Amino acid sequence: MHSAILSASSRHRMTIDARTFEVSRVASNESPPQDLVTNKHDTAVRTTPRRAIGAHKPIVCPSLVSSPGKTHAIACVGAGWATSERHLPALTRDDRVRVVGVVDRHPERAEAAARRFGVSHWGTSLDEDWVDEVECLTIGTPPPAHAQFVSTAIDRGWHCLCEKPFALPASEAGRLVDAARSAGRVLAVVHNFQFSRSGGRLFELIEKGQLGEVEAVYAFQLSNPRRRLPHWYQSLPGGLFLDEAPHLLYLTRRVLSGRLETRSVDARLDGNEIRDLTVTFEHDSIWASLAMSFNASVSEWQFIVVGRDAVAALDVFRDILVVLPNDGRHRAREILRSSTRMALGHVAGVASSGVRLVGKRLLYGNDEIVRRFVDAVEGDRERARWMSGSDGHAIVASIEEILTRAGIDPAPPSAA
Repeated sequence: MHSAILSASSRHRMTIDARTFEVSRVASNESPPQDLVTNKHDTAVRTTPRRAIGAHKPIVCPSLVSSPGKTHAIACVGAGWATSERHLPALTRDDRVRVVGVVDRHPERAEAAARRFGVSHWGTSLDEDWVDEVECLTIGTPPPAHAQFVSTAIDRGWHCLCEKPFALPASEAGRLVDAARSAGRVLAVVHNFQFSRSGGRLFELIEKGQLGEVEAVYAFQLSNPRRRLPHWYQSLPGGLFLDEAPHLLYLTRRVLSGRLETRSVDARLDGNEIRDLTVTFEHDSIWASLAMSFNASVSEWQFIVVGRDAVAALDVFRDILVVLPNDGRHRAREILRSSTRMALGHVAGVASSGVRLVGKRLLYGNDEIVRRFVDAVEGDRERARWMSGSDGHAIVASIEEILTRAGIDPAPPSAA
């Protein structure tokens, strides 16, 4: 279903020559078309037909490391919920970013997203005229199409920020990581909750040792099937598990210092979908487990880290972190202290997140993802740590192993 959007990938092959990527095209003798006018909404719209295939002037893509201080031209592919509610709000808040266009196979959806955020261009293909300007691509399509668009971005010499789960299967994800590395391009994955206000605070406490030595990590999810869900999730191996498990897996992996080795898997299936799941992971000193239920009466995501000095509970949905100190002998006054901290911490967190939600500023770390991505594009590659293509590959590999051990074929559906 994405073949039209991807049609340009076979027509715009790039040859790598030192630090320059050049697209060989047939030069046009015509003057640059004046094909955009401004409507009453101050939005640029097309007034002339698209440039014909093969009538493009030669272009040179950006060098391997972009200079700080410039504005980075970004295109967004996929105009669904992830792009409209997460990617575009975060991108338009960074002054170093200029979103030049939105692409979706549904033209009305691409136009709606572009108009909503004041983006000048939209279309149904990465073969639009304005794509010549692009330096970076963000991908917010359904998961089966991720690998194709990442490959297109690398072929064209673009930096790429891809929604989770990263490319399927894991073998293809590994190939794309290697290709991006060889091309000197930034390849990053939206592993956002670790950079939310509460998630960032949690890892700050862990890394500074303020929870004491970590003893255990418990990740669990309850999902009500009646909540807003993508229409395509039932076609995925494992169903909603494949789309949502990456969040809890990358949080767990970071607590385990990058290690994510499956110890045991126990699952209840409903056809090709996981209905309930329990997973444990190997580690020398930390007990780690994941529990998920996709037929629950409420929806909750909780991530709990148990330290010797304190316990930290991250409410992923509400972006709240509650920290309870060691309660010693567990006497009445210590129980009261824990109860008070828990209640007040949750109420204060709901109020804080609620204000941000109403003000459309509750981005769950997507704003920090964009900042780090642009920093990496400008040369500080360390800023992509924990959200790099390699990190995304590790998560997809873990998902494939869990699915296989649960008795589900992890092969992704066709993106056509």
